[in-house]
Amino acid sequence: MKPKSDFVVQIKSLLDGENLLEFKSSQWFFDEYCNENSDFKGGNIDVKVNLFRSSNVFTFKINIFGTLIAECDRCLDDIDVRIDMNETIYAKIANDESDEDDYITILDDVQEIDLSLYIYEIISTNMPLRKVHEEGKCNPEMIKKLNSYLIDEEKEEEIDPRWDKLKDLLNN
Repeated sequence: MKPKSDFVVQIKSLLDGENLLEFKSSQWFFDEYCNENSDFKGGNIDVKVNLFRSSNVFTFKINIFGTLIAECDRCLDDIDVRIDMNETIYAKIANDESDEDDYITILDDVQEIDLSLYIYEIISTNMPLRKVHEEGKCNPEMIKKLNSYLIDEEKEEEIDPRWDKLKDLLNN
């Protein structure tokens, strides 16, 4: 049996109007969604959901904040990435699945909605494109190895004299 998600909302028990919900991530969330293709591999996040219910329509205003562990793009060591993200999701209760892009459809007989996949998608799409340590904080061994592959500009400017003879042919 699959363990219960960190971010489950019991929608049938919610009253119309504003509902404030708070969640904390556990290791389950990172084990479930993070793999070698993820932008992050762990961390500690808090999620605040300001949920407004109006009969069968839900508005989820989601604030995700905390620290994620990602891989430094320069040295490949772990780096802590501070996040503070806001997103709004709309959902509605219906009798059958709908193809509307703007709303998540919740079937009439469903008692709860699991927000964990939406939380993961929000984080993934809002992660910084470049994640690097501050200058001087990267792994020194990796920086030394990277520097060994740099092209020396002085050597690149030295041109074989035979090429100069060929260039003279073009100028005639």
